[in-house]
Amino acid sequence: MALARNDRNNPLLANAARWLMSTRSAGHWQTTQETAWSVLALTEYMQATGELNGNYTYEVLVNGKLQGGDLQVNKSNIDQPQFLSVPIKDLVQNAANELLISRSAGDGKLYYSANLQYYLPADKIPALNKGILIGRQYYAVDQATHKPSDTAIASAKVGDYVMVKLVIVAPTDLNYLAVEDPLPAGFEAVDNTLKTSSVAAQSGGLKEQPQPKAVSGDDRYDQPYWTYWAHSEVRDDRVAVFATFLGRGTYEYTYMMRASVAGEFRTLAARAWQMYAPDVQGRSEATQFQVLP
Repeated sequence: MALARNDRNNPLLANAARWLMSTRSAGHWQTTQETAWSVLALTEYMQATGELNGNYTYEVLVNGKLQGGDLQVNKSNIDQPQFLSVPIKDLVQNAANELLISRSAGDGKLYYSANLQYYLPADKIPALNKGILIGRQYYAVDQATHKPSDTAIASAKVGDYVMVKLVIVAPTDLNYLAVEDPLPAGFEAVDNTLKTSSVAAQSGGLKEQPQPKAVSGDDRYDQPYWTYWAHSEVRDDRVAVFATFLGRGTYEYTYMMRASVAGEFRTLAARAWQMYAPDVQGRSEATQFQVLP
């Protein structure tokens, strides 16, 4: 941002913009602060260099095949990204694939990024510990009283309630922690903010566990449970919780979910990471859960 404002002819400016664009992931940067400052810096760069006056055409070929036809950039679409994709099955398997991008003369610069996305089977993804340990277990629930038991399970029937327990171990103090737990595809989480939810089910779900077991005797860990988890969200495919600060120790978070579709489901791992230092992270093992008719 400083270069764009004060030294528009600096030879480092174009490379700085190119580096910022190359460090994006899924359209954003690692943290919300990085994303905000990067967008501000790139906006300054575009204004300083006249990027908004782009006027040219370009082509993209993968292994000699034209992708997307003849593409054009002008003032009417300068702010609209163009997404092109090629299925992995259409790529060459046993040799190098060729990506060729060409453009015509004209004002403006063409920015692009290329990446390969692939997905491993859930049961092939191991647990990960990079400063945070997280584990997940499913427990049987008395379907009459909706009270959870201490019996770990890997199957249930359609309509059954199941309690999910997440255990987070913080070897050091953690700041701005985010935790996400994907739901098995045949389940939906019980949202206790809805008046239509069973009162009995609410008593066992989406509640932070009081008095976590801290590995230190420091009195600052002996605080009411509601100060640990600052916010929780129930989404269609996951449950997310956030904490502004977690002192060194062991913590639990539990919620209730209900089986709605029969089948055998592979469940993605639960994840925990520091929002503003995402290299400090952890991942549980992926699991398999069966819902019987």
